[in-house]
Amino acid sequence: VKVVTVVKVMVETRTLRADGCSSTMGLSAEQALLLASRRRKVAGLYKLGYGPTAIARRLHATPRAIRNDFTKLGVTNWSEISDAELDARVAHYLGIGHRGLGRRLIEARLFADGHLVQRRRIMDALRRLGRHRAPPRRLVRRSYYASVGSWFAVHMDQNEKLGFGGVKLLAAIDGKSRCPVHWKVVTSLRALEHSRFYNELVRRWGRVPAHVVVDGGPWRGVRRAVELYWDDMEPARVDTAEGVLVVNRFQRTSSVHNIPVERSWRDVNDVLNKYYLTWKDLESRGLLVGGRNADPVDLFCLTQVYVPLIKRDVDAHFEAMAVRRKETSTRDPSFPAGTWRPLELLLQDDDYSLSVDADQVDAMDEYITAYHGAEDVEPASAWERDPLCTAAERAERDELVASIDPQTPVEEYIAMREATRHILEG
Repeated sequence: VKVVTVVKVMVETRTLRADGCSSTMGLSAEQALLLASRRRKVAGLYKLGYGPTAIARRLHATPRAIRNDFTKLGVTNWSEISDAELDARVAHYLGIGHRGLGRRLIEARLFADGHLVQRRRIMDALRRLGRHRAPPRRLVRRSYYASVGSWFAVHMDQNEKLGFGGVKLLAAIDGKSRCPVHWKVVTSLRALEHSRFYNELVRRWGRVPAHVVVDGGPWRGVRRAVELYWDDMEPARVDTAEGVLVVNRFQRTSSVHNIPVERSWRDVNDVLNKYYLTWKDLESRGLLVGGRNADPVDLFCLTQVYVPLIKRDVDAHFEAMAVRRKETSTRDPSFPAGTWRPLELLLQDDDYSLSVDADQVDAMDEYITAYHGAEDVEPASAWERDPLCTAAERAERDELVASIDPQTPVEEYIAMREATRHILEG
């Protein structure tokens, strides 16, 4: 019966492919359902950046049929974006990016913003803008760390590139696809922030990773959350090139072995470098006192001005990295060959996660708050609280800053700092 059904579907699929199905007229109810199902798949694959030929190959259809589906769905192979708008977008990406921003990352950022643009046009835009990327980093092939499939191991870590200015980052990367699954700009690295970050990841995707890999940091609350989500805490055994690797549900390791997320920090640091240099310049001019003996007024004003900008740049970076085309650079025989997008691999590979609903995630939020104690809800540092206590004082500060009319973030920070000190001293 199964063989007959498969043959029947194949025959009907060939019928659909023959005429491209530009119309549903004359189709039986079952053929119309097949056509509707295929077009839903076409729409999904198109959102992942596939063209007609690639979609046709995956759905066992003809490119002509898929192009007809494109017409019916109202989509085109390439975005109809003018050269002027393309130049403006590329200039924006270069402005908020870093010196290593090349054609593939620009293509990924355009794609994340809903534009699928030819490589040739991107290169032309770079030439018109007179921009040339930095020399590409050398691709090093290494012995691989096997990851069985999607959500088998999620690697989490913290970044303190801008820590002297009170800004830190948390990120989680899928071990196999290298897809960023969650990230957050924070002003504190308490255990409470780490635990909430983990649960925000679970809420975002509705699934709990099979294993969590971390190196340094206060992750004790995350360990407890993993134990509560999973009844089975038995470690997994993974065959690797060097032998059998035992992976616990909550796995502590060193930075050397937390490669997926540690490697991602190199690109993130390129994005953050312009802020690092700007803040160090402010320190050298005596306009910022950061680090261990930080001035609370300085760090409060600094984070108020720069955290939204840093979030914008980090969000744009990670969203682009999720859809940036990559080439296989591992000896892992289970890894797909050719070029692929991390998000595509994450969604299509074998899923090892545990599905949870919103009620379970809400219950875990309540547990995390109770586990870390009520005192952890308060700001971790004095500078996280506005030094001006009343609404009237804050309104006066806003008026003083507006009267100066700052044109850059540096000018806004200096104006806010001076206004705050003026009100406190008065």
